[in-house]
Amino acid sequence: WLLFSLGLIAALFIKIIVALIAAGAYKFREAYVIQVFNFFRLLVFVSVIFSCCLLIYFVGDVREFIFFDRLITILGWILTGWFLLAFFKLMNKSSFTAFHLFSYLCATEIFPLVIYYEVLFF
Repeated sequence: WLLFSLGLIAALFIKIIVALIAAGAYKFREAYVIQVFNFFRLLVFVSVIFSCCLLIYFVGDVREFIFFDRLITILGWILTGWFLLAFFKLMNKSSFTAFHLFSYLCATEIFPLVIYYEVLFF
């Protein structure tokens, strides 16, 4: 569990550092603060929802593997929805074009999302 926790913390810090570097490269500092704050809100939301689901799973003594597969699929959909929400939220708060914002989000959200899909589904 210690190695797993350290891996998750390392992945979180890498994502924050990549977002900080991309914000500096795109001259998009105000978006970085909004994006990281909302990402932490998303993590808390997902953690609470998944904790409740896993509590029901273990208390109910469910023994089907499909349950975990569905949780991972739901997490993928939540992260995809997060990207769309972040795009529209940052579009309203910035003066940049949609292409500029999409390029920034490619570096900070889409590429990590593709890596997530590649690791868990293939």
